[in-house]
Amino acid sequence: MKRKAVVKLACCLLIFLFASCGLFPEGTDLPLSSSADLQDHTGSGGVVPGDEVVKVTGKDPVTFTMFVGNPGQAPAPDAKIIRKIQQITGVTIEFEFLVGDLSQKSGVMIASGDYPDFIYPSQDRNKFVEAGAFTPLEDKIYTYPNLKRHYEKYDAKLRAIGNEKKIYILDAWGRQYGEAYEPGYGGPAFWIQKDVLAEAGYVRPGTLEEYFNVIEAYIARHPTIDGKSVSGFEILCDGWRSFCLKNAPQHLVGAPNDGDILVNQKTLRSEIYANKGYAKAYYAKLNEEYLKDVITPETFTQTYDQYLAKITSGRVLGMFDQGWNFADATNLLIRDGKYERTYVPLELTYEGIKPWYRDVNSVVGGNGLGISVNCRDVERALSFMDRMLDEDIQKLLTWGIEGENFQMDSDGKYFLTLEQRTLRNDPVFAVKTGIGSQLYLCFPKMQGFFSDGNGAGPQSQPEEVLASMDPYDREFLDKYHFQSFSEFMTPGPENPAYYPVWAFTIPEGTPAKLAYTKYTDTEAKFLPYVIMAKKGHFEAAWDEYIAELGMTGYKAYEAEVDRQIRERMSSK
Repeated sequence: MKRKAVVKLACCLLIFLFASCGLFPEGTDLPLSSSADLQDHTGSGGVVPGDEVVKVTGKDPVTFTMFVGNPGQAPAPDAKIIRKIQQITGVTIEFEFLVGDLSQKSGVMIASGDYPDFIYPSQDRNKFVEAGAFTPLEDKIYTYPNLKRHYEKYDAKLRAIGNEKKIYILDAWGRQYGEAYEPGYGGPAFWIQKDVLAEAGYVRPGTLEEYFNVIEAYIARHPTIDGKSVSGFEILCDGWRSFCLKNAPQHLVGAPNDGDILVNQKTLRSEIYANKGYAKAYYAKLNEEYLKDVITPETFTQTYDQYLAKITSGRVLGMFDQGWNFADATNLLIRDGKYERTYVPLELTYEGIKPWYRDVNSVVGGNGLGISVNCRDVERALSFMDRMLDEDIQKLLTWGIEGENFQMDSDGKYFLTLEQRTLRNDPVFAVKTGIGSQLYLCFPKMQGFFSDGNGAGPQSQPEEVLASMDPYDREFLDKYHFQSFSEFMTPGPENPAYYPVWAFTIPEGTPAKLAYTKYTDTEAKFLPYVIMAKKGHFEAAWDEYIAELGMTGYKAYEAEVDRQIRERMSSK
């Protein structure tokens, strides 16, 4: 195993996990912020020394319960960082993570009214909001200095997730401090194994044809990897993660990630794209590749865990996905030193179209957690969240303890020793230490840089990222004259004020919601059938699919999206 893998892992882990606690169809770019962002945070900026026990004053210890609508693992109760934060704040978080189906779990919670103190609703935020599960926070959060500084400029987006214009959910991701630095990329892309590009002479495919040509050529030379048949292109279709199946056409025509709908950036009118000619061209190409065995039938029925396991085996050459979605597999490949089996993002488009895969990472509204109506002490909960945004707490959660988890040089710059990097390569490092744990992932956080100029974690420290990069990756990037893998993706323009549509809340029980459900269900049901059509039968399969889409009432969904876009643009 190559032991210098470690901060490359840390880099990938935290960048890919930008959405891993919640809503997720978004990029992970770090936008430029004003220099005031480096000066407006009033946290202590210090790091709690290794052996110091800091007692909370004036408040009794309290335990808050929290449900997270995604699978996960709580940090160990005896993790040193977790204990320190408990000592500082007096607060313990008792996590419950999703096991099984989210809709079933949320339905049971809503029917019983048995809510924990905190809810991270993930894809079911709309259900919890409409059920009245959350405490309104718009009259409370701005009395807390860190929460005010963190969210005030995103007030309109926080209020936009419900019809009452109240703030129910506080985003956990997207608030940037300081200048942008993005060593990796975790958003949507056509991903391809590095070894495929290396064997092709370090080419950079820009179209579907070029992309599949290099994959087919690699398969011809390497039909197996480690004794198992290679998979040329995987398509994840499991549940809400079926965006891997559905979302590529919008990017091929130069649109950003709005989810299941495309917005004309000139007129700001929306339309579904699943029935358009450019979508048909994409699925026709996938059908062609299916008939060549580049795509295999099992990809349409495998679970998310099976998908990750296949990627971890190193035999998957490409897929359309978002980087954070397969980050666990990437991290395991890095742990095992299989850098040539990790992936590069590509921004494929049709000829002559400018790509827009990489958007500006920011608070979108609804991508986080709320305080439930059952919380027995809302003020204490908000006080805890406010304290969590002080820099000393943030540094504990990302860097750890000086001398134990990181070092500081004579100029005040943080760095990791080889041994410290190696320790971070442990898949359960976050659980054992609390660094980068679910306490960090699911609560509001600083991203970018701290006020002293250090990155908000090793993945944001340029010197540390470069020092820890494995020789394979460094040589690979040199072939493209790049300094980081994010350079494979062209930065997009400033996000429109409405963006993104995938964060919109479509009211339950409305014609728009019913249409959206039918529309997306039809995509999930028929697109695999279309891709697997026998030779000469694609046109008939496509026509059947289009007929089914026409019966979903999707115009009601488009009209609701248009209404919300107008509303958001008018309040920008």
